[in-house]
Amino acid sequence: MARLTRRDKNNNNNNSSGNRPAMPRVIISAAVSVDGKISLAGGRRGPRSRARAPARLSSESDVSRVHRLRAKCDAILVGVNTVLSDDPLLTVRHARAGRKRGGGAAATGSQPVRVVLDSMARTPPASKVAATSPGTRTIIAVSGTAPERRILALRRTGAEVVTVGRKAVDVRRLLSRLAKDGIRSVLVEGGGTTNWEFLRRSLVDEIVVAVSPYVLGGGLRGAVSLVEGSGFPSVSGSPKLSLRSARRLGDHVILSYDVGAGDGGNGNGDGIRRPRRAGSRT
Repeated sequence: MARLTRRDKNNNNNNSSGNRPAMPRVIISAAVSVDGKISLAGGRRGPRSRARAPARLSSESDVSRVHRLRAKCDAILVGVNTVLSDDPLLTVRHARAGRKRGGGAAATGSQPVRVVLDSMARTPPASKVAATSPGTRTIIAVSGTAPERRILALRRTGAEVVTVGRKAVDVRRLLSRLAKDGIRSVLVEGGGTTNWEFLRRSLVDEIVVAVSPYVLGGGLRGAVSLVEGSGFPSVSGSPKLSLRSARRLGDHVILSYDVGAGDGGNGNGDGIRRPRRAGSRT
């Protein structure tokens, strides 16, 4: 019997309800070192700094592959820490933009919708993702505790600021809101904290990682792994992955996994994913 993914289960439940749109398909995409790091160790700005140096892990061929993947998705999502450390543009540039993506109403523009998880509205108005909002639709998801002055500053750039959650962004509520807006596929390019938030909430359908030919180390100095957070309590309680494909791209290896249903540490053992606690700050 084929294993049901999180998206299959949500679609079945939503179809039975008759009036709720299916949750978007969620894909985590990242380039990692052989030892699973996505950034170099931090500490370059003083002992109290948590800033981490970005790591250029993708080859030119892999960058093109990622942009082709972006072009197929309705939305690209990152956490605010990625905006603060990398200042990404989050657009399709090394592939053909404007093609039909997930088919939703929000997928008709030349670029995917950009989404930032930002509980306290810390996204700088001068950041690339905010400053280019007039030309590319951008959604900043904040919590009810975000300062109003920051929200107003972001809205002045042309970005849409939406509140989903009281003290932190609730990613499940956010996905539901995106689905109602016609977004059917979300590419998560966040850091380890954002990836953990989606995985711990059982919201991921697929993981695509490019394993690069580097070893970074630096765990004691804050180097970030693909998934951070408190971790799952046991191997049996972690998400069950099924290898979809593996291929070589130069010295990189591209691995794609379907994320199946597991007990997620709840001790259910029945393969049914259940909601967990409210979202954490990102």
